[in-house]
Amino acid sequence: MKSYLWGLVFILVGIFLIIQRTFLFDVNLWNFVWPIFLIIPGIAIHYNYFSKNKGTKNLILGGTLIVYGFYFLFSIFTSWKYVEYTNFIYPLGVGIGFLEDYAFEKHKNSFVISVILIAVSIFMFLKSLNLYYGIEQYVLPVAFILLGIYILIKGRR
Repeated sequence: MKSYLWGLVFILVGIFLIIQRTFLFDVNLWNFVWPIFLIIPGIAIHYNYFSKNKGTKNLILGGTLIVYGFYFLFSIFTSWKYVEYTNFIYPLGVGIGFLEDYAFEKHKNSFVISVILIAVSIFMFLKSLNLYYGIEQYVLPVAFILLGIYILIKGRR
């Protein structure tokens, strides 16, 4: 099954490239195709994990590849206009991978890592929108409060 999928992917990419060169499209189709080489392995990793339960690091990598693949597709379709606002995706992609690891494998360290990376991502997003500057004096205290709540809840279990 897996070899058929990869065979079809390579055939489709080849057809796209031939069509582009034959009909002299102004659009470089490769720009739209290469992020699929991130998305497809990410989906395949998830498929393998959920069908055969093959280890947790696969979920971290799979989640990261899918997020990055869709981010690059978005950036290509928007001609990279929003790149200054979307740098938060980099820690978010890895954070989502670790969140998946926590959700399906229940590794507590993965939860902490995902919270940190997603918090950094939110901080980067707010800063890119210039929303951070009005609330900077509250970010660290709120982070400490949330961490304290987490420790208290964790201690009760």
